[in-house]
Amino acid sequence: MTPPPPPETEGAGAPGGPDAAAVSEVRRGTLYGFLAYGIWGLFPLYFAALKPAGAFEILGHRILWTLAVCAVVLLVRRDLGWIRPFVARPRLVGGITIAALLIATNWTIYVLAVLTGRTYEAALGYFLNPIVTVALGVVVLGVLVARGETTFLDAGTGHTWLLVMAGVVTAVPLLLFAAAARRLPLVTVGLIQFITPVLQLLCGVLLLGEHVSGRLWVGFGIVWVALVLLSIDSLRSTRSARAERRRLADAGDTDRSEDRDVAPEPCP
Repeated sequence: MTPPPPPETEGAGAPGGPDAAAVSEVRRGTLYGFLAYGIWGLFPLYFAALKPAGAFEILGHRILWTLAVCAVVLLVRRDLGWIRPFVARPRLVGGITIAALLIATNWTIYVLAVLTGRTYEAALGYFLNPIVTVALGVVVLGVLVARGETTFLDAGTGHTWLLVMAGVVTAVPLLLFAAAARRLPLVTVGLIQFITPVLQLLCGVLLLGEHVSGRLWVGFGIVWVALVLLSIDSLRSTRSARAERRRLADAGDTDRSEDRDVAPEPCP
């Protein structure tokens, strides 16, 4: 009588196994990343609509209303248990503070670029951002309101609501980015970042009527060539890593199959 086949275990090749779950997470992370960087790429249109508010006033509203949105989300989810352990770690608090200051500086410069008709220059800077992110992934891992008058209540109800919406507009892509970064390698995140400067450049030139000089087009060309080479190298590395993992998985399956096929030693 032929013994029944051994039951399938939840392994690398089994439906719903660890590999399937990992692939699902990567797909979700990729979607979140595209959404986050797509929204950021359309920011020039939003900031241009906030005129006559200045860069520092917009920065203040972004910080204030984003804090309010995040506080509401945390209260609804009852996710406040991390606050006390966080405050008890001074080094972590210091690192987060430095990161917050750097982000505020980035926001101010970027909004200032849009409001002064230099979105294309900001886009050129953001084209360099993926290179830095990929380099980090490879090497390391493996005053709120302007001093002048505020326009919050002086430019109409629509303008006021646009400023209040800065919290949602800022928080949503940040949350999407955080969800993507937890599911994707940093190199992949760096490649997806290309979406943002492309959309920024298109918004600036096609929709906001900005003029790009020939000198800057040369700069864009040099950066694009570098990014193409970087993308090709990253894709080749990813494919090689996948092929190696597949080879090791197939070798493991072969070894287990041979172990099952070996006849048991007869009893003495």
